[in-house]
Amino acid sequence: MARGLAAFLLLLLCEPSLPWDARPWATAIQSAEPGKAPFVALLFQDGEDSEIDALLGDSAFLRGVERCALLAAGRHLHPRPDGVKLCPVLETITCEAHAKNWFPAYQSLAEDGTLTTPQLVVFDQAGRILGRWKQSFEIGGETGVGARVASVAAAYREQQAKMALDESLALLEEEDWGPAWKALALLEDQWPETEPATVAKRERAALERRRDLVDVIRPLVRAREAHALWKKALVEERRLKLSRARTIWKQLARKYADTTWGAKAAKRLAERKR
Repeated sequence: MARGLAAFLLLLLCEPSLPWDARPWATAIQSAEPGKAPFVALLFQDGEDSEIDALLGDSAFLRGVERCALLAAGRHLHPRPDGVKLCPVLETITCEAHAKNWFPAYQSLAEDGTLTTPQLVVFDQAGRILGRWKQSFEIGGETGVGARVASVAAAYREQQAKMALDESLALLEEEDWGPAWKALALLEDQWPETEPATVAKRERAALERRRDLVDVIRPLVRAREAHALWKKALVEERRLKLSRARTIWKQLARKYADTTWGAKAAKRLAERKR
């Protein structure tokens, strides 16, 4: 795939399409971002750039893996223009990162000692394979690899959300109000697009309306609101929008001083004054 320096300059001006995990294979699996599931691994070698390019240009695939944890294992380093560190194929991690993942990916996913490429593998935290697609990827349509990966990922996420909802409802049955609220909120945050999340939102709202539970539930609501603002500030900071981040930290320190996140914001502001 011929991409010159101009393509990389364009990349700097655009949001990357897929956030591949640059950490080592085992670390990425053991400490995946909460709510990013299942894992989708892309395995490739030299001479397969055209197939990978077509896959990464497939809108169905991009939508299907939006809430998944993305891993890449490419056996070789790609030629890059001088001064360019990012992989010209994946664009959001270095070639060194995907090359270091090749051997652990082989150990985890090889079949009878062979790791066919290019290959897409969808698997869960325990390593259970949910789907495999090898060599020639069909792009587009209802039978295309993008639609099939999306279907597998969506089914897995619904299943996990259903399990989380059952646990949450059990806590409600036991009238364990604080842990129940936390479990419902966590379900919403991790599996927001699922049907169980809709149920969780309704049950959580019902708890928040109960006057007899104000002392239990209100601090939890405020902590969640504060955490959301904290994460928003970090996003602005990563984008080098420091003025916006500082405004959010000030809001946190003022309005949510009684929360952990308000205290962290106040500390961050104090550090910035030094």
